[in-house]
This record gives sequence, structure tokens and C-alpha cells, in this order.
Amino acid sequence: MIDKKTSAENTNEFPAAYLFQVDSAKENRPFFEGMHNLLPKSVYFRGLDFSIGPWTPDGVRVDLETDTSPTTCSLVIIELEAAEPTALRSSRKYLHEKSADICTEFRHYLSRVIKDCDSRADPREQEIGLLKDVLAQNIKVVVKTAAALRSSTSFLEESPLTDQGSLARSHETLHRDVSTEGRITGRIARKQPTFRGVCKLDPEQSKALRRCVLILDAIIRQNDHSSATYRNWKIKPPLKRLLRRPGKKPPTLDLFVLKQRSSGITIDLDALLSELVAIWAESGKQIDVEDAHNLVEAYFPSAAKIKSNDEMHLIFEAANAQVGGKLQRSAL
Repeated sequence: MIDKKTSAENTNEFPAAYLFQVDSAKENRPFFEGMHNLLPKSVYFRGLDFSIGPWTPDGVRVDLETDTSPTTCSLVIIELEAAEPTALRSSRKYLHEKSADICTEFRHYLSRVIKDCDSRADPREQEIGLLKDVLAQNIKVVVKTAAALRSSTSFLEESPLTDQGSLARSHETLHRDVSTEGRITGRIARKQPTFRGVCKLDPEQSKALRRCVLILDAIIRQNDHSSATYRNWKIKPPLKRLLRRPGKKPPTLDLFVLKQRSSGITIDLDALLSELVAIWAESGKQIDVEDAHNLVEAYFPSAAKIKSNDEMHLIFEAANAQVGGKLQRSAL
């Protein structure tokens, strides 16, 4: 267990920097590994989901100034691209996000990272725990966005967010203003389907729901192991293989999983999940339809952010961490 008093007092023990590769695409790894090698005392962690509004950054760098009083911190959102113009555009989309919201979400992300490290006896748990402890002390944070090329180890551009006239605090309450239309301001949020009854899904929602169903099925039927990227895995995931077997097929799943392509769809989600629950029951996993609704609602936002080059073992790790508690309560 991390001694919070020790971590707060022994500031000379802090690493030079913390590097978190959120998007674990292989082409992004050389940038983070190169920057890590340039900073001998840095901590580098790869994997787990961290979102800012509707976007998932490629990574985050955190630097602490512990020699000053009070302690200050810089949190840099990193976007990597192959070409400079694309990198600059990609990073600047964060400029008008709210720094306080980002700090709150990042602390939640650190909690998941620490839990992941603890489950694997990863020695980085203690060093990342030190960072989380300091951020819990409501220190001042400069939140920036940075653009870089994948082939480099430095930033092309590094800019404070537009609300940084007054520094954010590391431990503020997430700011949510709900308008009369039910739209969250301060963060850009895509409308999520209700996953009840007959729903109309646009093309992106349809693809996200398909990812959600395929991944949850693999986890529940304990086929959640693969070294492939999502692009390759989705060609023959366990549920598709099952549905392609000879014999009578569940009609809604057959249409949605095997025959639906890149267009929107009107679909009876109750029927879809009832057929899915029946498949799980045949494999000995007893989950009722209401629990299936809850699982899909919980995992859908993460499924919507999966990219083709994401590695399946990291997707499964994150999904298990997110819905594992719900699965246990469902008597798996």
C-alpha cells in the first residue's frame, strides 16, 4: 500500500516526468519510448482509456515542479500524426475544452492505472500512486495541448488551453451545465442511444454497437484473448464464427452482426439482446436481459472510441476493468 504521507513529503523521489500512451497503436510507440529514453527518471505506462469530450488523445505527459512552493504541475495532451499540418490541427481541437474537467477525468484515469498495476504486481504502481496523491492535494495545474510527429521525440507546438488565464486546480468538481435541451455544455457529448425497444442508429452508432456486442460476447464466453489488432480481430470474432455455423440462426443478431454494413439501421434492441442472452445461456453464462442492457450501456462509450489499430489484448483488459464488477453481480 502507498504511504500517502511519505509520498507527499519526500518530493525528491518523484520521477522527472510521467508519460501515458493512451492510444496503444504500434506506430505511436516509438515517440513515447524515445521520449522516455531521453528522460532517465521518467515513468512510461501504455494502455487504458482516457477521454476528453468525444476524443481519445494519443497520450499525456505530466511534469511536477516539486522544488517550488507551492508545487505546480503541467499536464500536456499529446496528439501524434505523420504530417505536421495534420498534427497541428489534431492537437488544437482541445484548446477550448475545460481544464478542470480534464484534471478530474485524468485523476479517474490514474485510479484505473493504479488498479491495473496492482492486479499485475507492476512496480510502477507506487510511482504513479505518488502522482495521484499529489494531484489530490489541489495543486495548480497548467493544462496544455501539444502536437508532434510520430518520427520525433519533441513537440512541434505546445499551447495552453484557452481557459488557462487562471490556472486549473487538480481536484475540482467536474463542471456540468445541463441546458433545457439536455445537452451537456463544457464538454462535447454525443447522444447515446437508450438501448431500449426499437431504436434508430446512425452509421457510427451502428458500428459502435456492433463493436460493443462482439467484445462483450467474447468476454462473457471467455474468448477474450487475442494478439491481433481490432481491424484483424473483427473479421472472425467468436460471435461471427458462432453465427456462421450451419443451422437456425437468431434473426436479429444474424442481420446485425453478419449482414449489416456501414449504413444506419432501425433495430429492436430488446430482441437483439434477448437473442444474445440466449447464446450466453447455452455456454453456461446466466445473464438476464436487463443486465445485458446495463452492460451495453456501460461499455458503449468505450466501444465507440476503438480504433482499427488498437490491440485487442489492451481492449479486453480495459473492457474487463470497466464491466468486470457488473459481470460478477450478474452471477458469472
